[in-house]
Amino acid sequence: MTDLVLSELRDQIGIVTLNNPAQRNALSVDMRIQLAGVVRALCENDDCRAIILTGAGGNFCSGGDLKSRLSNVEEPPQIRTPRLLSMLHEIIRLIVDGDKPVIAAVDGHATGAGLSIAAACDFIVAGPTVKFCASYGRVGLIPDAGLLWSLPRRIGAVRARHLILTAAPVDVETAMRIGLADMAAPPDNTVSAAVEIAQSYLRVAPLAATRVNEVLSNEGLTLEEAFHAELRIQPELTGSLDYMEARAAFAEKRHPRFMGK
Repeated sequence: MTDLVLSELRDQIGIVTLNNPAQRNALSVDMRIQLAGVVRALCENDDCRAIILTGAGGNFCSGGDLKSRLSNVEEPPQIRTPRLLSMLHEIIRLIVDGDKPVIAAVDGHATGAGLSIAAACDFIVAGPTVKFCASYGRVGLIPDAGLLWSLPRRIGAVRARHLILTAAPVDVETAMRIGLADMAAPPDNTVSAAVEIAQSYLRVAPLAATRVNEVLSNEGLTLEEAFHAELRIQPELTGSLDYMEARAAFAEKRHPRFMGK
């Protein structure tokens, strides 16, 4: 099995690269398996504080590999399709439910499941060549990999429905205007811009960042539920070594050295 997904841990930041540029990083079965394994390993690595997802060759991900999807013609759709979807679901769960912030550094095509993966991330940095597209309807499918959940959360139900039903491409200017992208990067600087965002996350204590991700994953959070979360989590954090270190660093006028404990 070739390295369809590359991984590098750089100064507590995991950089994950989809690596099949000849196919615009289409999500073959092997790539899905490798991507899930790489992201899971980084989520479980205490030395990793943030994750960046990007693609090789000037494209993020062009969606599902249709040739791979239909390779086993003897397997009925009722078995084949759930099997392939479950692989995507595992990746999206790792991105959404994991305790590390995930940043998508997107250039070129982010279409179909590529858009779904980007939309599930906590922050999207978009390069000038980006082309987002919910292209599922063009091949007779509904959005999958959680896009029916993630896209309305990002841009609202009306705009999400419009993008899905028209399958219209979205450039970086439009993506920034409607909230599909969170930062526009200069040419050839998308990953570097994402690294800067990831580095800014490292200033927050790991345990606190984990709990923030946990609470904010509930979109329908009410005020009383927020109060309940505070009462549950804050006593744990005020008893942590990181909190004691932060207090000591404040008194000593230095930067804290967090340990995630």
